Formats: sequence, C-alpha cells, structure tokens
Amino acid sequence: MRPDALATNRVLVIGNGSTMVRPDAALLHVGIEERADTASAALEEVARRTQDVLAAARHQGIDSGDVQTKGMAVHPQMDKEGARVVSYVASYSLLLRLGTLDLAPAVVAAISEAAGDALRLGGFQLFSTGSEAARNEAAARAVKDARSKAEGMAEAAGVRLGRVVAIREVQASPPGWRAGPFAAAGVVAQMPVEAGSDEVAAQVAVTFEITD
Repeated sequence: MRPDALATNRVLVIGNGSTMVRPDAALLHVGIEERADTASAALEEVARRTQDVLAAARHQGIDSGDVQTKGMAVHPQMDKEGARVVSYVASYSLLLRLGTLDLAPAVVAAISEAAGDALRLGGFQLFSTGSEAARNEAAARAVKDARSKAEGMAEAAGVRLGRVVAIREVQASPPGWRAGPFAAAGVVAQMPVEAGSDEVAAQVAVTFEITD
C-alpha cells in the first residue's frame, strides 16, 4: 500500500453509549429575607435568622465544608408612587450540599422551622456522586458500539477492519441536576424525596484502518 493512500483506507464511525445512574446527593438553595424600617434593622434580623438556619443545618449533620454563602443584599422598598422609602428588604442566600438524600426531609423541616416565614427555597437539585464512573461506562459502550458498526460495514464491503487510529468524543451528556420536590418558597415539613434515575450518554467518533 502506498503511503499516500493510507489516509483513504480508513472508515470513520459514530458510536453511541449510555448508562443509568441513580442520584444520591442534593444541593439545596436557601434564602432568608426580612423587611424592616431601616436597612440596619433588616440586616440584623436576616443575620439572626441565618444563624438559626446554620445552627439547624449543623444539628442535622451538615458539615461546615458543605455550606457556602452565595450572596447578600439590602434594598429600599418604595411606595406605589415611588416617591418615598417605606421599608428596607434584606436578603441572604446560601447553598447546602446534602451528601445523602436521606438527610433532605429532616434538613428542610429543620431550616423551615428555624427561618419561619423568612425562608425562601430557591431550588433543590439532585445529582450523583458517581457521575464520573457513569460517564466512563457510557464512553466505553460508545466505543464498543462504534466497533460493532464498523465490523458490520467492513463485512458488507468485503474488507477487513484494522486497528483504531483515532478516537474523539463527539458529545457527552452528564447526569442532569434535576429539580426536586422542594423547588418552591415556603415552609416544608418532612416532604419525601424520590431519586429516580438519570441517563448518562456518550457519543464518540472512532476511525479504523481498512485492510484488503
């Protein structure tokens, strides 16, 4: 075979693979909001409520490394005409990482009790701590799928399939961060969590040599 013909004696095949993964952890987005006559009073009340929420989270087994402040703000609330300030609204947001879904109902109930009507739940996202292994498994299945397709094509063409000369990931779909049943504002008590399962998909482009 001539060297300049080598590049033409190849076949590029797209392979697809997927696997299922079960979410086993969650992210809980928590907000605290208070209103008062002055900015300092609103901030003070938010700080007090936030300390209560953090204490409740720690009591439920949430480590300090799994708690992150995401933001804080204070702004004036104007009257209907926009002519004067009638109050000040202060807010504080944080992110709680739940290492196991079993914690979720008790944690939400505890912080709901601690924050009262000041609680704002900005979202509850499920995810899997084994997502990397799932992505690797999906990719491996995609490569096997590509080889199976290439072998069928080679057989139909009456040629032999040679070695793999290139592999490129075309698309990978990690397990979704799905919203759970707590994605709403208000007080929630002992609400169940259904983990379900997510599909992890991968697509690869594999180039094989073709031999006579």
